[in-house]
Amino acid sequence: MDTTAPVPDRPAAGRVPTRFLPRSLQVLRHRDFALVQVGNSVSQIGTWMQYVALGWGIRQLTAWPFAIALSLVAQFGPSLLLSPYAGSLADRYDRRTIVIVGNVLMVFPPVAIGVLVSLGVQTIPSILALAAVGGIAQAMTQPAMVAIVPRIVPPDEIAQAIAGQSVLGNLTRVVGPSFGALAINAWGLDSAFYLNAVSFLAVVLAWAFVRPPVDVRDGEHESFWSRIRAGLAYSRRHPQVLQLLGYAAVMSLVVYHAALLPVIATDVLHSGASGYGLLQSATGIGAIIGALFAGEITTDARRRVALIGGVLATAAAYVIVALSHSLAVSMAGLGVYGLAFFMAGAVSQSALLTATDDAYRGRVMGLYSTMVVGGVPIAALTGGALGSLLGVSEAVGTAAIVMSAYGGWFVLSGAYRTVAIDEILVEELEPEGAT
Repeated sequence: MDTTAPVPDRPAAGRVPTRFLPRSLQVLRHRDFALVQVGNSVSQIGTWMQYVALGWGIRQLTAWPFAIALSLVAQFGPSLLLSPYAGSLADRYDRRTIVIVGNVLMVFPPVAIGVLVSLGVQTIPSILALAAVGGIAQAMTQPAMVAIVPRIVPPDEIAQAIAGQSVLGNLTRVVGPSFGALAINAWGLDSAFYLNAVSFLAVVLAWAFVRPPVDVRDGEHESFWSRIRAGLAYSRRHPQVLQLLGYAAVMSLVVYHAALLPVIATDVLHSGASGYGLLQSATGIGAIIGALFAGEITTDARRRVALIGGVLATAAAYVIVALSHSLAVSMAGLGVYGLAFFMAGAVSQSALLTATDDAYRGRVMGLYSTMVVGGVPIAALTGGALGSLLGVSEAVGTAAIVMSAYGGWFVLSGAYRTVAIDEILVEELEPEGAT
């Protein structure tokens, strides 16, 4: 029996009907995908707990604000350098094995940080070094984790699967920091690191019960550099892949308000830590709604509108934040940002996965991770530099201008027309219908 075949609209006897749920949640009816998402969600909660603990731990050691920015560089910087290599790895070896091994390796750095904190011998260099080791393991695992999604859901539900991942991921973004703060208050700073270490085992346990089909890989004797070059050539040859990668690059590198948000909350809005928390919550709520919307976008016409609207609405949200001196108005602007940015991100990533041949998915997602994950430290440093040079509101306004210009080019050049995956989906589903 083909476990990847689409489930009929009418539920089997005894099953809870899912047709009234958003499409991004309906996809959880597939057992393998649901197991993986439960494991990923537990792990992401742990990651957000460590995110809070890292910032708090570094702040206890120094009042130098740039040190916290360096923690972002340590965690996400490796993706900027290693993702193309990791993508080549994902196209050469079994992706499930890579995910399991990578998550096992990610257990050790937070345990080591926790031990240093427990002993009271932690230093900024040691914390940053261990965070970088964890970042390396994550960078080597991320392309395989994304590229394997089409192997555990039907082809016509890839978009819903990516949207579902975004919904759950943003839910963890909302609850994870709160859990981290509670753990630190109840059991101490070291507990957040230990809990993060345990959370990676949830991913390992989930994949122990999921065994997707394994494709035979061609070119086993090619060097990694040859495979990376082949992935780059593939991306250049396919206009849709190239445009979607470019879209991801612009949206990731120009969205740098997160590095400025603490200053906006204190110096512009005069709302302190409570205001900062409300701004973060507004972003998370908007992101969840945006991801739910993304799951309902099922045609090329809607995908194009979503991508155009996503970049222009994100620019408009940045204008609101740049001009606002009101906490409520800024929260509304960040809510719009969360909705637009994460909707567009889910749509572009799912289209990229669908448009890419499976033999190249790892390498293309490696390039995608380079821009999206590796772009985090670049965006943070860019935002910090522009904020220091121009002022935080002016820096956010500059990003709005850049995104507006790109959105205008994306429309006027006709680049949006390259997004066309309906025919690909029909071709992939025809063999199933024939059988």
